[in-house]
Amino acid sequence: MDNSTSNGLEVWTDGDGLHLVHSEYDSNNDEYDTFYRKVAHDGTQWNDFKKVTDEANVDGGFPSVTTSNNRVHVTFTAGNDQDPVGNRGIAKTRDLSSSTWQSSYQLFDDAARSMVIATSDKLHGFYYDFVPVTYNLHHKTRSLTGSTWSGSSTQLITNSDPSEPIAMAVTNDDKLHVVYDPGKYREWDGSWSDAFGFGGYVSQRIAANSNDVYAVWIEFGTSDFTIKMRQRDFAPLAPAGITPSIVNTANNPRIDWDANAEADIDEYEVWKNKDNGGWNQLATTSNTYYIDNTESGVDFAQFSNNIEILYKLKAVDLGNNKSGFSGTVTFNQKGGGLEKIASNGSNDQAPKTFTLAQNYPNPFNPATTITFSLPKQSHVQLTVFDLNGRQVAKIINRELPEGSYSLPFDASHLASGTYLYRLSAGQNFTQTRKMMLIK
Repeated sequence: MDNSTSNGLEVWTDGDGLHLVHSEYDSNNDEYDTFYRKVAHDGTQWNDFKKVTDEANVDGGFPSVTTSNNRVHVTFTAGNDQDPVGNRGIAKTRDLSSSTWQSSYQLFDDAARSMVIATSDKLHGFYYDFVPVTYNLHHKTRSLTGSTWSGSSTQLITNSDPSEPIAMAVTNDDKLHVVYDPGKYREWDGSWSDAFGFGGYVSQRIAANSNDVYAVWIEFGTSDFTIKMRQRDFAPLAPAGITPSIVNTANNPRIDWDANAEADIDEYEVWKNKDNGGWNQLATTSNTYYIDNTESGVDFAQFSNNIEILYKLKAVDLGNNKSGFSGTVTFNQKGGGLEKIASNGSNDQAPKTFTLAQNYPNPFNPATTITFSLPKQSHVQLTVFDLNGRQVAKIINRELPEGSYSLPFDASHLASGTYLYRLSAGQNFTQTRKMMLIK
């Protein structure tokens, strides 16, 4: 732009590059026009230059720009004022779809200025409607590829200054966050939240980092001005990119994942589920990988006597906000050698009652054998607890036919001490015994 007057400039960035819109004053027609251009992130010159207001009987400045999938959305507002206070004109939007500019469509017929931003499935238009003495801030939506704005608008606030325009940001969970004069914040997630006064006075701005939002404003003092910032701390996104691998000569399971984008991530929780024994938190780490040295001999192929070991993650930020779970990864391990030693189908005496025998040897290091009997087919849970009642292992959690069984229990991953092992079978049988691990 050479030797001209402008009443607005705005930029938007996405994967394609930097999108810029600006206005220029046309003294011959006493109006402002809006122009668009783009530069790639590694580019050295502007491309795709376009006079957006080149349709017949269309003009406007105070431009705003945003993008969605394969589209650029530009809004502009007619009028010949350099200051939005006092400006009144038709607010319109015009889209660039792939390489073709579409026709412009009216957002509102008597606005001081207008702005636009996109969420995943909607285009959001904001405009300042002049009413006697003041301006009211309104919001409308339309589909990203549509041409018709919602008939009714939502009035966000009365008596708002269009020279301190609304600022907007979209978080990774697709929520829209706005701040506007006089120091108000709202969130849109299909509908608007109540307004929250965050303390801003002038030049309020907002930015998103993953799911967190940051408001910045200038606050008046008695003799000076102070720039302030306030964070709204949401739960982080679930970790992504979780990848399994097998490491070390012992074939230990390892998981890697992508670092979360949030600036305030503190740690990750690692959760584990072995042999359908239920999910339990295994560890926390500040790394983006974890090796489970308590498991060995794992493979991605299944064994004939297969046990599945599953892992998933949560992200935790400095405010102790926790994400939802990530996806799961699965490792396979050869079963622990459950052996049926008697049944009604053999010549051995069949068990008459549910029993849980004392483990042998006891004390032990690091392995022992546990034996139990079932007089009938039952769902069996064999679980190990420490003396604080915390579950440290679930050895069996499945349906078994009647008979007597023995199986080894490897406690090499546990500390020395006394543990409780409990058999639950059938509808109401439970028996608990003690065993002592000495290392």
